[in-house]
Amino acid sequence: MTALIATSQLLLEETKDNEIGKLARYVWEGANNVNNRIDELHDTIKGEIGKLKLELRPLDINKTLVSLEEETRALSQYYGVTVNLKLQESIPKVYADQARFRQIILNLLNNAFKYACEGKKIVITTTGKPGHIIISVRDYGPGIDEEKMRNLFATGYQSAYAGENTGGLGLGLALCKILVELHGGKIWVESRIGEGASFFFSLPISKQREVVRARKRA
Repeated sequence: MTALIATSQLLLEETKDNEIGKLARYVWEGANNVNNRIDELHDTIKGEIGKLKLELRPLDINKTLVSLEEETRALSQYYGVTVNLKLQESIPKVYADQARFRQIILNLLNNAFKYACEGKKIVITTTGKPGHIIISVRDYGPGIDEEKMRNLFATGYQSAYAGENTGGLGLGLALCKILVELHGGKIWVESRIGEGASFFFSLPISKQREVVRARKRA
């Protein structure tokens, strides 16, 4: 996959100004999509058998979210939605693995992009609470019925939204749950049909050793 991605990226750069460039982009995007699914499967398996490790460091959540919004702006434009940040000021840093935190947000954002109605918005919020911070990603799509919400974070579960099948492996939300719980947090969803869905997760404001103890209890 690494060779295919590198080759298709080189082809894309060499042909970006002609019609073949469109085909090169399809190959590059397809290769990246397959590679991401492989990484998700690998991480999910490691998480379920307790082999997934975190590198915990003090993390500025708001600063990271601002960066992610900028990085995904082209993708949000592709889907015809806007991403709005409503970040509480002066929230403390948390001990977290920055790469894994980004992975959680990107998975939730990609999920929201797929189901948010064109012309609508996705809202990311941060809220400081005693002992923890809550991050939420809300879309204004079709919503999820109560029965399907019970299985959303199960490995391999697909078709979360009414009548939808994205053709994926059903690992994105399951991996989010694994990563959040490894940090000592919790993840949940609230939704009503026709009113969109809000995915919430918490991260503890704590010293590294306390996060480790929370992970062992999970």
